[in-house]
Amino acid sequence: LFRSMLLKQFYRNASAWRKEQLEIAVGLHWLRPLLLAGRGPFAVIREFAEQRGMDFWTDVRDWLGGWPMQFASASVVMAFARRSGLHCVGVRRYGGNTEFRLVRAAGVARWTADQRCMALPHQLFE
Repeated sequence: LFRSMLLKQFYRNASAWRKEQLEIAVGLHWLRPLLLAGRGPFAVIREFAEQRGMDFWTDVRDWLGGWPMQFASASVVMAFARRSGLHCVGVRRYGGNTEFRLVRAAGVARWTADQRCMALPHQLFE
């Protein structure tokens, strides 16, 4: 994790030319196992968008320029919200993502006005 943070910091401060070099290096690193397994690089890159929802090189740039992320279960998010004094007024799942609408107690009425609230499935918090 520390090494990836250093790489990301270096990338953010690099010139455009150096960023392009880093993007190519990371892209080839990601492709290497597939190439060694006999896959064609153009087929892999072409199929990437269908599997991940974004262009291969966009994903490389996104990873290099972004912060590391870690999965958090719904129960961990809800525990954090409770400790922080936040109330969950909505949950939406799509693809591999879950969005939580969290508000402070004073804002619950505003964010839930004219909405029908339903109990959330218990499995969501396991």
